[in-house]
Amino acid sequence: MRPAALRLPLLCACVALPVALDPGAPAAAPARQERDPAQDSGPEPEQARVPGPLAPRRAVAGLRGFVSRSTLVFDELPEVPHALEAVFVFPDRGRWRIEPAQASSGDRRLRFRYGPSVFELDPGSARSRRLEPEAERPALLQMELRRAVMTWPHGFDWTGTGQARSAGLGPLGELEASLDPQTGLPRELRSLQPDGSALEILSEITWRECDGRRWPASWRLAAGGRPIWRETIERIETGWSFLDSYFLPPDRRPAAPPDAGRPQHLDLPRRVERAFALPEGTSWEEARTRAASLRATWAERLELHPATEFELRADGRPAAVRLRLRDAGAEAPEGWRFAPGGPGLSSLAETPEGIDAALLRGLAGAVPVGATGGTPYTSQPPGSQAGGRVQVVLPIEPRD
Repeated sequence: MRPAALRLPLLCACVALPVALDPGAPAAAPARQERDPAQDSGPEPEQARVPGPLAPRRAVAGLRGFVSRSTLVFDELPEVPHALEAVFVFPDRGRWRIEPAQASSGDRRLRFRYGPSVFELDPGSARSRRLEPEAERPALLQMELRRAVMTWPHGFDWTGTGQARSAGLGPLGELEASLDPQTGLPRELRSLQPDGSALEILSEITWRECDGRRWPASWRLAAGGRPIWRETIERIETGWSFLDSYFLPPDRRPAAPPDAGRPQHLDLPRRVERAFALPEGTSWEEARTRAASLRATWAERLELHPATEFELRADGRPAAVRLRLRDAGAEAPEGWRFAPGGPGLSSLAETPEGIDAALLRGLAGAVPVGATGGTPYTSQPPGSQAGGRVQVVLPIEPRD
């Protein structure tokens, strides 16, 4: 299915997810170098197992879920805009990523919802942690508030009259909405904890229409009795499919079969990319020469990501040069495509020339049941020369 895309012009407003993904947390943390979890060779923690249960997937108003990208302007740190990417598959799968808006790597924080369980991955860490119950319940309530504003008025059993609506969430608490008398849309949404106290408040909500559907465009978030940020929804994507494992941290995904050479789980970033096919039989030296030429040509028009990727044939030879834009949230130019990211598997080869059919079969053999492998590729970091240890990646995709 081709994803539907909605681009909203930058407005000014705000939403739910205080800084360290915790109400009352400090507004920002110093930037740190992000480490690839796939390169952490230490033992897996004992708790790195699949939790559960997950509810059956259920469409809401015809949508299986959505991917949204927002710009956040913190009240306490207005000079450093942040980006928030939220991925939801209904009803109980969610994933948030927050980082400085222009960072290619750095202070990224990840939160994962897998049914009733919530996990966090801190900057620079390959080891996730599950939230304790006293923190897990508010975290789930945060995600339900965002789901409510994005899918309004669907997905929850709203009751009430006049301009007031409410929806019970059982042991998590309750949601309340105040409607605009002119439009009938919420101008404010609140999440209430079981004791009746407000966890978060979304105010000054603005709305836009696209393809006959109303979407929120911006809002202001307050938590703990103080303003946190203004949020502007810049992009909404619908129609993507995601494996359940995408909503688990990489270190908690099912282990590879023993005979698969233990490929490592990792997350593939969102991207704007374009592939340029290479003739069959192209050598690695020829592929690198072609990549350098393509980079020189496109760098005159677009700001490129520093790494160059090579798609691989079944025998491990290069099949295509793939370029990426540095800004993963940019509008895709003509001929380029947007990809939202997803789970993947990774193995190492001593050199690009050392990638062979056996290595690729090992990756394919580790693909989880119910999924399929995408196009394998390897990456040439900036400044690298011929030879040198390389990472080989196999994206994991849902089996339709």
